[in-house]
Amino acid sequence: MLPQFDPVANEQFWLNRLTAAQSRLAAIDSAILLVLNGAQSYSLNSGQTIQMVTRATLESLKNMKNDTENDVAIYTARVYGTGVIHGKFNAP
Repeated sequence: MLPQFDPVANEQFWLNRLTAAQSRLAAIDSAILLVLNGAQSYSLNSGQTIQMVTRATLESLKNMKNDTENDVAIYTARVYGTGVIHGKFNAP
C-alpha cells in the first residue's frame, strides 16, 4: 500500500527548502561583497557547511550564487506555482 499524499506537508517541505535557499543566497551575497570590498578571507556558514572564502574562490562563489538562485526559483515555483529560472542549467 502506498502512503497517503499530504499536500500540506508537501507544501511545508518546499517552503522550508525555499527559506533555507533564500538564507544561503543572502550569506553568499554577503561573502561576495566582503571579498570584493577588500576582505582577505571570510567564513561562510551556509547552514550546511562552513567554508573559508578568499579572493581566489570568488569564481566559486559566483557559481554557488547561480546555483542557489536556480534553487530559489524552483522552490518558489513549487510553493507558489510560479517562478522564473535564472542562470544556466546543467542539461543531461
